[in-house]
Amino acid sequence: MSDPAAGVRYPLPEGWRTGGPPPVTGFTSVAGRDGLVTVLTRPADPVTDARKETVRLADLYGRLLLHGDEVKVVEDREVTVGGRTGYNRTLRAEYRDVVNRPAYLRVVFLTGQTGPSVVVLAAAQPDDPRTRAELDTVVAGIR
Repeated sequence: MSDPAAGVRYPLPEGWRTGGPPPVTGFTSVAGRDGLVTVLTRPADPVTDARKETVRLADLYGRLLLHGDEVKVVEDREVTVGGRTGYNRTLRAEYRDVVNRPAYLRVVFLTGQTGPSVVVLAAAQPDDPRTRAELDTVVAGIR
């Protein structure tokens, strides 16, 4: 997958496809598998505090997309991906109803040392080891 607007490219796991217009405004690329797992990317303005921006974005996208009865932070750390530094915040939503299975949302903000800063939004429902591994492969492969 290549997103020239965000200045990134990344490998797609087996069975993934690139999508049409991203379902969330501002994103410039989308890829995923069967509507169960999705990765979106977009360019971002530079920030002085990547952690603060990542936390803000995770809260925003979590409210917009998860609608969980209980949403927990499962990861909150600095990252280095494809030579870029940044921050990662991961949320997991659980639902009390019998229809919705747990959902997973990962927001990564990468600073732009050689290009624009970029936001990566990775989501999966249901949350399971396979989809998490696919998302990890995509995020780790960003260049």
